[in-house]
Amino acid sequence: IRRTSKTLGLRTESSIRFERGTDIEGLIVALDRAAYLIQALAGGEISERIDVYPYPRQQAEVSLREDFLRAHLGVDISLSQAEKILQNLGFEIKEHSEGKVIVQVPSYRSDVSIEPDLVEEVARIWGYHRVPSLLPETSIGAKGLTPEKRKLNRIRQLLMDEGYHEAINYSFIDPVHLKKLSLKEDDPRQRVIKLENPLSTEQSIMRPFLLPCLIDSLIRNLTRGVREVRLFEQGKVFLKSDNEDSPAREEIHLGGILYIKKGHKLWQNTQDVFYQIKGVLEKVLQFLGQEDYEFRVSEEPFLHPGKGASVSLNNEVIGFVGVLGPETKRAYDIEHYREDIGVFEIDLTGLLSMPEKQKRFKHIPRFPYIQRDISLLLPRDRTVQDAIGYIKSIPEETIEDAWVFDLYEGRAVPEGFRSVGISVIYRSKDRTLTEEEAEALHQKVLKGLLEHTGAKLR
Repeated sequence: IRRTSKTLGLRTESSIRFERGTDIEGLIVALDRAAYLIQALAGGEISERIDVYPYPRQQAEVSLREDFLRAHLGVDISLSQAEKILQNLGFEIKEHSEGKVIVQVPSYRSDVSIEPDLVEEVARIWGYHRVPSLLPETSIGAKGLTPEKRKLNRIRQLLMDEGYHEAINYSFIDPVHLKKLSLKEDDPRQRVIKLENPLSTEQSIMRPFLLPCLIDSLIRNLTRGVREVRLFEQGKVFLKSDNEDSPAREEIHLGGILYIKKGHKLWQNTQDVFYQIKGVLEKVLQFLGQEDYEFRVSEEPFLHPGKGASVSLNNEVIGFVGVLGPETKRAYDIEHYREDIGVFEIDLTGLLSMPEKQKRFKHIPRFPYIQRDISLLLPRDRTVQDAIGYIKSIPEETIEDAWVFDLYEGRAVPEGFRSVGISVIYRSKDRTLTEEEAEALHQKVLKGLLEHTGAKLR
């Protein structure tokens, strides 16, 4: 009745009464009353009753336990007292056993269906004023934060120390974001969870990742004339699961976005935005005790083709970092902001549950180091991380560290290559290395590096 009334847009006293349920057993009482009035007022003659009721409705039966009654009321009331109250209200006692009764509910009491309903009936007749007001006898103590919550709080503080502000957004987004970000049809983030009764189209699906919310937050700040935007968000994302028992999969993600207006006091070079936001992400990963992460060329369609990377851990992609591509900026109508917009996002779900690595004291070196620099022409299909990773993987204790000190792409660099400068530190733990020893080891490293990467010396 309610569904039909809502569909037709008709709300009447009758529909309101019947949609809440009426007592079909009350039909006999109404019929007898109508027959009596016809006879008394109009002189009619009452004949036999015709009752076609092939499938009688079964009256509900609810059990009531004495210990349950006393526990919920908090008073010493006997089961026999409760029985008397219920019988006076029209309930019928069908079965009686030690500490328990089975009660048949009258057909006109559709609001009574479970044991607490019977307790409420007893309480209102017994009198709520007779129920003493007592404080709970149990003690309440704080259990403290879980290890995962503590890590999230420390990540939050780390990012705030880097000058970022926390954004808190709704978990509902507009489906148009998926189109603006050019996600492929087979992308898992396209399998969104839709709301059955959304408040608006702009909040009709659960967010599959944080980036759409962060872009919206950025745009709100840009339209208000903010010249420097550093935002991050920790929150849940929702993806469809293949598990029938749990159709939705929740993950905890961390995302960030960076924009600095040219001419701002903190602006140095728009090319630095990628490295700035990548550096912040690396600090988070290192805080979580991860050192084996890798950056590879990203295939995310919303990132700039030459300024994007995927983040991998144990050969599994856990996120991305980069600069929004020109097509993405056009889709969001922010292409007139010519400065780069840096973004990153990683899945924290697995990282938070990993045990923290024990920090060990590293003795201060007793002997001096020798530094050698390498200037390479590295093929564009090989990453700088390939070169650094190879050097660090060489089984030589005297190789202490290696890092990139220069990266150049432009004139005087052959097509298909880029100029890379790498510094290597050599140090022995038990003696001072001679120049000859360091040079011999350096030539060995250099030879292996050129063979491994296909690079050329400049």
